[in-house]
Amino acid sequence: MGIPRPMSNAYLAEPVQTARAAAVLPASPNWDATPLELACPGFSYVRFYITYTPTAIGDDLTFRIEVSPHSVDTAGVEDWFQEGDTLLAAPVLAAGADSTNLIQRQHHTYGAITAVVDNFEYLFPLTMTVERIRISCYEVPAGDAGSAHIVALFGMW
Repeated sequence: MGIPRPMSNAYLAEPVQTARAAAVLPASPNWDATPLELACPGFSYVRFYITYTPTAIGDDLTFRIEVSPHSVDTAGVEDWFQEGDTLLAAPVLAAGADSTNLIQRQHHTYGAITAVVDNFEYLFPLTMTVERIRISCYEVPAGDAGSAHIVALFGMW
């Protein structure tokens, strides 16, 4: 299969988009108030390139990814859904057949390894039903004023 390469897409002329303009991060637990919404119909993945400038070593950048199956907000309908993951839980057996797993919303935390700029990437798979995506952030500890800049590169497998 090889390495996925960015490809053009009829729905989007420019596959590279700014996902978060370079700016000071809000303090934990407050997410970015108005995260940028990125159109992504027809793409199968997005690779976020994240530049994090902490205030000090030991600061953390926390981010979450939300997706929408709607191309625009729809009145009376929930538009955004947070990334989730299935976690194994202790099985609950009834008549020897049932089991239970937990579904947990995902937040991702990156701990600064320097007191200057840290660059890293995060690959996120998209399904064909995702029309828009957004990423929002905050910083821990709450009193610091680090910053982050994120660009998104969309592609198809």
